[in-house]
Amino acid sequence: MRQYGKVIPMLYKYRDLNEFTVELVRDGQLWLSRICDLNDPFEGDFKIEEDKGAYVESSRHRPNDIIEKRIDIIKSYRELIQRQFFILSLSSKWSDIVMWSHYSRNHFGCVVGIEFPSEAMENTTKQGRIITRRKKYIHKVKYSTKDLTLPLINGIEGEYYKICLQKSTQWRYENEHRIILHSNTVRAPGVRINLGKSVAKKVIFGARTPLSEVDKFINSVGRSDVLYKRAIFNHGQFKLTIVDV
Repeated sequence: MRQYGKVIPMLYKYRDLNEFTVELVRDGQLWLSRICDLNDPFEGDFKIEEDKGAYVESSRHRPNDIIEKRIDIIKSYRELIQRQFFILSLSSKWSDIVMWSHYSRNHFGCVVGIEFPSEAMENTTKQGRIITRRKKYIHKVKYSTKDLTLPLINGIEGEYYKICLQKSTQWRYENEHRIILHSNTVRAPGVRINLGKSVAKKVIFGARTPLSEVDKFINSVGRSDVLYKRAIFNHGQFKLTIVDV
């Protein structure tokens, strides 16, 4: 897949086997979740750069004034980010055992391999605006041991996407990439976008997925151009390998 001239690998979505996953593989329907509903409680966290001059000025009146103001600023922007930003989470790895356990129903689900359109995704949709930076709409998450520190209030609005891409190093194993959508009108818990019927190229079923569920899913999708595989446990090496269905 090319993203504005740069080749990047297929990305993967860990899923349970349900009607929404059928829609993803069959129709290219993707769900973006509101950032406050993601499983990381520190999503949207950031700090504001200290302004020593402001501290000196406030100390002539009430030393706590500037601190209280900064707390209010951070709280209001964090609430805005958690309410108005929606995330599609993807991974560059299909074989992470922990992610299979967390997001693919303990190896009873599947992983969907997705190739995104090489052309630009429309910057605006009916639901909101896809965030692009340097002509890219798929962004790699940055992992850090510290909160993101931003300039004072006049610089925060232009840094929303950085806040949406910052996570603790404890999540590094997910190798996450994200599509970010901003909307101040959507009231639903998430947003659907349609990338076309051919974006899903591969489905890897879990090592514990019953063959009857595999057959039912393939029949429901009804696409013969999808590559179907099955994961198996490689005992003794703590690894997954894949075989043909």
